[in-house]
Amino acid sequence: MGALGGIAHLLKANGALKEKLELSQIHLQEQNKHIQALELDHQKYLEQKPQKVKIIRERYKDPKNLKELKTCEQKLAHIEHLLQIFKQGANPHR
Repeated sequence: MGALGGIAHLLKANGALKEKLELSQIHLQEQNKHIQALELDHQKYLEQKPQKVKIIRERYKDPKNLKELKTCEQKLAHIEHLLQIFKQGANPHR
């Protein structure tokens, strides 16, 4: 009986290992799909990047546009400063 019990235990353990292997293979296939999708996204990004960089360079190569960009940044900084003052005034316990 001891040998039969040992064989039964080994068969049960073998079944559990096969199930784990199948689940691991399914998980691995899913991971591979995600990796392939990321690689495709990265490839598309690399294909589009030069065009986007060119558009940005074209947009801001004119000194007037650069000045406008600087002015916009200054206005944004001023508005953020005013917002901080407003928040401090609304909550005087700070």
